[in-house]
Amino acid sequence: MRAVGLDIGTRRIGVALVSRGSLLAVPSEILERRDDWSKDAEMIVRAIEEREAEAVVIGLPLSHGGLATLQSERILSEAHKLAEVVTLPIYLADERYSSVSVARVRASLGVSQRRMRGTLDDEAAAVILQGWIDAGGASTHRPLEVAQHGGDDGQSR
Repeated sequence: MRAVGLDIGTRRIGVALVSRGSLLAVPSEILERRDDWSKDAEMIVRAIEEREAEAVVIGLPLSHGGLATLQSERILSEAHKLAEVVTLPIYLADERYSSVSVARVRASLGVSQRRMRGTLDDEAAAVILQGWIDAGGASTHRPLEVAQHGGDDGQSR
């Protein structure tokens, strides 16, 4: 399955990709966020379409104990908004320590904190996507369920 991974931050959105038939997620792009969710959504949709993705995996920042946080509630809200404009299945994946692990690897290679600033997001997205793949991907995860708008049937997609 060709999937796009997203690390949605407050300033940037990291994008990663896994190609159909591959089991390796690779960093792809860093999107600079705008002050407007609709503009962010346009950039995300364009990134998904350019990569011909069949699924989207969004990192969900949980606490050390695996509980929801204010940040995870914000990401969940944005995932639901994205689901309103994307017809692909959207999966949430635990992103605990994704940015930290990338920063540690870079630091071990001698990269300074200053040079790392603003450059970790696509690699963090790849770590998130790789974790989802390693945990079984779409075969073991349920997509985000979003109520359909404009209908009275109450079904989810």
